[in-house]
Amino acid sequence: MRLSPSLLTSRCQVFAQVKSPPDRLGQSVTTWQPQGEPVPCAAFPASEKALRRAQLIGVKVSKEVYMNGIDLSPTHNRLQIDGTMYAITDVQEWDGFTVALVVSA
Repeated sequence: MRLSPSLLTSRCQVFAQVKSPPDRLGQSVTTWQPQGEPVPCAAFPASEKALRRAQLIGVKVSKEVYMNGIDLSPTHNRLQIDGTMYAITDVQEWDGFTVALVVSA
């Protein structure tokens, strides 16, 4: 199942965590680098169901984001939605699409 293009009214840029090589003291710096092109998505304030799920798994959520089948990881990815950066707190894969619970980063 694919999400209807008419629902995907926002643009989502996926960012991946990138660690620099260790410096002379053995410390690395972590940055977030964009991956690929922005993709269409639908972002909504967190629903009652999303809030309950977040509470059950012990994470925070402010929005839920729907997009067509993207592999995301809460620990290795962030999303920039319409110019605002969000940390991913949970990801669910459904039949052909992805739902990410996010909170402002």
